[in-house]
Order: sequence, then C-alpha cells, then structure tokens
Amino acid sequence: MWSDMPEAGASGWQPLEQLAVLGRATTSIRIGIPRERNLQERRVALTPAAVKTLVARGHQVFIEHKAGEQAAFPDRLYTEAGPPSFINPKTSFKPPITWSKSPLSQKKK
Repeated sequence: MWSDMPEAGASGWQPLEQLAVLGRATTSIRIGIPRERNLQERRVALTPAAVKTLVARGHQVFIEHKAGEQAAFPDRLYTEAGPPSFINPKTSFKPPITWSKSPLSQKKK
C-alpha cells in the first residue's frame, strides 16, 4: 500500500522553506517598550534583534531607559541594534502600540 511513496529522506518529503524578503513598511508604526515593574519580572517585550528588524522596516521604537536590563539586554545593545529612542516612563506609553510582558497598570495607561 505504501510501497509507491518516497522514502522520508527523498526530495519529495523535504520542506521547501525560504526566507521572505521584506522591504520597508509602507506605514511607520510607533511602538513603546516599557520597563517591567512587577515583582520578579525580568523579561522585556522586545530583544535588540527584534528592535533592529522593526527599525530596518521603517518603524519607530521607543524604549524606556533600562527596560531590558533585568533580561541581560543593556541599553547599549538596543542602541547598536538600530537607533531606538529612549524615553521617560511618563511618555513611553504615548505611542499607539505598547508591548509589555505583564498587564499595564492604571498608572501606565
């Protein structure tokens, strides 16, 4: 019954994955990344590599000073990734999109 099917290693069963070529976005999005303030929260919403990708696509990324420090991503790595803007907490939530690992408190909204 299965004798006419190719072996698992044959070319018919190999994935044909290709990297998508992405150009600049037609619309720039402003994205805010706050420093997490919950007890024992060490994660950050975007890594420097993700910031680099977003900035290369033409988006604006606003990061609160020391947002990635607890996740071993100092501000220097974000600066090298693409020039994000470092902002104070009172203005970091002004962009239309704010990514956070934990729910935003009423103070943040």
